[in-house]
Amino acid sequence: MTKKRGIVGVIYPKNYDSFDVFQYYMILNNELRKQLEENDIDLIVSILENRSTKKNNIIRLVNQQKLDGLLIADTDVDADTLKFLKRSKIPFVFFHELIDSDLNDVDGFYVDHIKGGYMACKHLLDLGCKNIITINNTGTQFDLRTEGYKKALEEKGIKFNENMVYNGKQNFAVTSELVKNNLEKFKKSDGIFAQNDLMAFAVIEALKLSGMRIPEDVRVVGYDDIEISRYINPKLTTVQQPINEMSISACKRLLELIQNREVVPKKNNKNVFTPKLIIRDSCGASGAL
Repeated sequence: MTKKRGIVGVIYPKNYDSFDVFQYYMILNNELRKQLEENDIDLIVSILENRSTKKNNIIRLVNQQKLDGLLIADTDVDADTLKFLKRSKIPFVFFHELIDSDLNDVDGFYVDHIKGGYMACKHLLDLGCKNIITINNTGTQFDLRTEGYKKALEEKGIKFNENMVYNGKQNFAVTSELVKNNLEKFKKSDGIFAQNDLMAFAVIEALKLSGMRIPEDVRVVGYDDIEISRYINPKLTTVQQPINEMSISACKRLLELIQNREVVPKKNNKNVFTPKLIIRDSCGASGAL
């Protein structure tokens, strides 16, 4: 069966267009659009729940028969919506966000965030850091990055300390205030792993204003590798998510499901992509691992 409408929808988390995360989702969206346009397909962007009416956008879009398929980049899809999707027979894949381990009959494409957190912390440890703070946020992917951070510490024989974990709420202003309110603790650290780039920028700015030098006094690692990471001073060492590779694979699978409705999601088809550490000046060197 071939496509009828030439339109695919992507469902992002409700905060995808906020200032602090928009740059990352803009990169993600551009990659998806590029892959789909090569197949003469347009992309509709939405979130799970309409902010005004509170109606379920997945159900609305499917019932209006606007779409050939869905890329779902939000973990908050409830059981009733998932049952609806399966009944509707519309092709869909979970993309970017880790799906529930109990969902064994859906396709998923996501990053190994445990590996990403591990790589970030291990790099700081390899540079001689021993007193490493991490700044996270609420959510599965951040829990996994913290798990990777913890794994790297314990592998080095350093006991995990919950007091070294702060919640920056994935927000520049909140993280900046967090550093200022805990300045003495941050000044005693020799390495900081901020679990997204905007929080890393906030850390760097706040510490520089306090008189600290990066990387001479403290080394900083971010996560995501948004474009501005290579232009700030100092240029940010960060964990790069393999957005291009992941987008190609997810779109290819969705198109396969669209073009042949007899194809069914594979059991335990969870495609895991490995991030890359991009080393820049905020850790004192440059290159990629």
